[in-house]
Amino acid sequence: MNFQNYIEHVKNRLLRSYDLEENKVLGGREIDLFGAYHLRTERYIATKKAVVYGMDNHEYICLFHLTALTEDGLTDYINWIKQNIDDLVNPHREHMSTMVSLVLVCDAQPHQEVLRKVRRVKFHKGYSFGFKGWVDLKLLVYSLEDQSLITNRKGEEGSEAFQVS
Repeated sequence: MNFQNYIEHVKNRLLRSYDLEENKVLGGREIDLFGAYHLRTERYIATKKAVVYGMDNHEYICLFHLTALTEDGLTDYINWIKQNIDDLVNPHREHMSTMVSLVLVCDAQPHQEVLRKVRRVKFHKGYSFGFKGWVDLKLLVYSLEDQSLITNRKGEEGSEAFQVS
């Protein structure tokens, strides 16, 4: 499978729920496919104008195409997303959570050391002790060579959209 077929497959799966944008620039890097999902939940009394409270949940997807993934390259992408995560997250009183999915699509299968590092990646950041919500990082690495998907623990949930069966 080539990258164009893969990205079309992913776009078809995400199109109904996400706002998709190709070649978006964030933090000086061009993202091959950027997706944004926003959910707002409100509770009100008697009329919708009398809102008791509201909650905002967001998810962002940053998908990149790479020829090969090395340990240094993985560290570089993780540091880049950590530095630019505040450009995506807007913590406020009704912000509950944001998930940022970093998807790295590789032409060649990464080495075992890189895959072990992917599984161990963790990133969680709370805002105002959690009163203004939090952000978590999902990391997914897909190999076009053998059509395998490796994720960190957070990335396991919802990874079906990026797996070709």
